[in-house]
Amino acid sequence: MEKTKLLKMILAAKNSCTITIAGTSMMPILQHGQEVTVLRQSDYIIGDILVYEYKNEGLLAHRLLKIENGRYFCKGDNSFRIEDISKEQIMGKIPLEQDDHTADTFIQASYAIGRLFRKCGYNLEMTKANPQYREYAHTYLEKTHE
Repeated sequence: MEKTKLLKMILAAKNSCTITIAGTSMMPILQHGQEVTVLRQSDYIIGDILVYEYKNEGLLAHRLLKIENGRYFCKGDNSFRIEDISKEQIMGKIPLEQDDHTADTFIQASYAIGRLFRKCGYNLEMTKANPQYREYAHTYLEKTHE
């Protein structure tokens, strides 16, 4: 995890740095290949997009949905699994000027999808077939073109 160590060193020295997003778990808010700034903070709030070290997967950039008993529960907007992390795993947050996905209704809906995924036995196809997920995807993930 050399990237993780490097990011920790840069953030310790400068409190911010630029990283490139890899993957689609935060679409449509963050795109694969997009460069974003990571800011080190002392506190984080529900709705923040956090960058953190997760198990053997390296760094993830997912939204903070819940804080409970000192644990931070995060999930990608376009993802299914909820990650349970400690504050020590968090590197920083990605500040976005315009992010409509911080409203309580979205946060609750995203958390509910993570719970649904678990209820479906972590079966992706079964979760996607559920009307609750289809409504979530239609409401929050599909971009509207005007």
